[in-house]
Amino acid sequence: MKTIVRNTLAALAAVAATSAASSVGAATTAQISTAVTNAYGWLDSQYGLGCIASFRNDYNDNYTLVNGVYKLVTPRAVDNYGYTYDQALAVMAYLQDTRSGNTSVAKAQAILNKFKSLQKSEGSWATAYTCTGNSATSGAEAEPYTDVGPSVWVGLAALAYRTKYPSDTSYDDMIINVARYVSTIQWKTQWGGDGGVNFASNRLQSVGSTEHNLDVYALLTGIKNNATLYAKANQTLTGDYSIDSARASVTSFLTNTVWNAGELRFNGGRNDSKFPTDMLNWGSAAMGDDYNNAYYSLVKWAVETSPSPFEYNSGVDFVNSRERANQGTYFNSWWDYFSASAYTNGDLAIVNDKIQDTWYEGTGQMVVALKMAKAFYAAKAWGTTAIQSKIDTYLGTLVARQQSDGGLRYSDRGTSNTYFRMKTATSAAGTAWLIFGAKGFNPFYPFAKSY
Repeated sequence: MKTIVRNTLAALAAVAATSAASSVGAATTAQISTAVTNAYGWLDSQYGLGCIASFRNDYNDNYTLVNGVYKLVTPRAVDNYGYTYDQALAVMAYLQDTRSGNTSVAKAQAILNKFKSLQKSEGSWATAYTCTGNSATSGAEAEPYTDVGPSVWVGLAALAYRTKYPSDTSYDDMIINVARYVSTIQWKTQWGGDGGVNFASNRLQSVGSTEHNLDVYALLTGIKNNATLYAKANQTLTGDYSIDSARASVTSFLTNTVWNAGELRFNGGRNDSKFPTDMLNWGSAAMGDDYNNAYYSLVKWAVETSPSPFEYNSGVDFVNSRERANQGTYFNSWWDYFSASAYTNGDLAIVNDKIQDTWYEGTGQMVVALKMAKAFYAAKAWGTTAIQSKIDTYLGTLVARQQSDGGLRYSDRGTSNTYFRMKTATSAAGTAWLIFGAKGFNPFYPFAKSY
């Protein structure tokens, strides 16, 4: 959020000791440039056969909780999954690569081509695929879920590619099919629904995630802003399923159902009042130019509130500190992931889920969102000094804590974020968002601008 931290008592004690004394300042232009170059090096080292392995040296082991200790049941192989969302981030990062002699565009194309071949008939993708470097096994479905968010991110990545290469229509049908998918699982306002897109077609069908719906808003806006794509989409997506109709419904959901006017922020989702950090980051990045309340929310909670309830160890935590204080211990042996360690018999000490944690993916997201907010405030001739100070702190933190191989961990402590337990291994998500933060690139609006 740099030595890999394991979830053992000794490791947690070491993190606590270093965290207490940790404070970073603004990184220099040269330091930021070097960090970006090294981040690309990490992505390159994870790439193979049109896939970026999402984590480095992470082991997906099966544990059970016995008397407060996670007991190792069956050690499995290195977790070589390529998570769909992470693949989309890699495509976008590669499209921003300015290194001399790089082969990044070819890698971005290879990843998109693989997703084109893997798209389901309904327009979705699984949330993860194997990423082995072996043509016989790479691309095999690793998780069966058809979650909206990861699927939409593939569409956003393809939009980013189309923006860079406007004459290349290779992925137009793929993008339109994603739009069809989200429109078919939407509780449309004209049918008496709230306008939100459900979590997936094959699970949690009554759940409407604000994060996912912000993704959908950006995808539909991106299609609408591309005249050729918009015309193509409207040939097959008509009436209640049209781009305009679906976009109007999701806008209603975001601004009426999950917007918390009393606290000036988005709720976590339909019937979910929790306050994840990405309600600030995602909200500004996906809607800020169209729904300025998102910018006001970001500045209120991340800049004007001191200390910010999301800030920890010069970085950003996943959730508001009150969510941390109220949550219980989270354990599920199937979904909990830990890095393997040399601890006794492979067992791991229980993690206190109520402690704050540094979430490096979210820290990079915060840098991008704050750069957008700064541009918005500057256009109104409002003061931006405090916003810039936060940008310097968070970007400086990402640069300072980059590991020697160029990667960034997903989180420092591996705590539950109230939705799932985070990993401590170096991650594609954290590393890609370092690149986006340094470049001021908003992946929700790849068709518009950087900041």
